[in-house]
Amino acid sequence: MKHQIALAALAAALALTSPAFAGTGASTPAPASRQAQIEHHPSGPQSQAIEDLYRRAQQKLVDMHLYSGAVDGQRGDAFVQSLKQFQRAHNIRATGRLNSETRAALGI
Repeated sequence: MKHQIALAALAAALALTSPAFAGTGASTPAPASRQAQIEHHPSGPQSQAIEDLYRRAQQKLVDMHLYSGAVDGQRGDAFVQSLKQFQRAHNIRATGRLNSETRAALGI
């Protein structure tokens, strides 16, 4: 009986202190670098400004025959792929994001 209690206490101590036993004891939160990233979805005037910016970029890409989707201010897959194509053609890191370098190259 004493051995079972001692073994249980040892197992509990190892579970709390050893990464090898992670998941067998009390859980600890993952470091911030490993936690799921939370995507921020703006609302109100900020959201409208972003949609306007996307519309301008979409229209520029349409004018260049790089985008054939709707000019709706939404960041859909076709828009992202068009941005990547534009970025590669202009020696910009192809992220599909409308960063400052891409906006400058688009003239918006």
